Amino acid sequence: MQIKLGPSLFIPNSQIGTFGAVTQFKSLVKNNTDMFDVSFAGPAAAAATSLVLFVVGLAWSTGGDIPKVSPFHCHSALTHRWTG
Repeated sequence: MQIKLGPSLFIPNSQIGTFGAVTQFKSLVKNNTDMFDVSFAGPAAAAATSLVLFVVGLAWSTGGDIPKVSPFHCHSALTHRWTG
């Protein structure tokens, strides 16, 4: 079945980048299976892209030492154990 969709509107967030996207259906969806397929396609494509980029990043990494934490982060509770 051919389903027409409008452009995606991304909902921005300054801390995590985006909350996601809202996409308008331009045509009526005949059943819930078709709506599920459209709804599943976006996260599935994002997960596949993320996995490929993760594997490429691992392949390109050298496995060297962990870099020194910048002074900007030296008082962070998350990095205190490694900088102290």
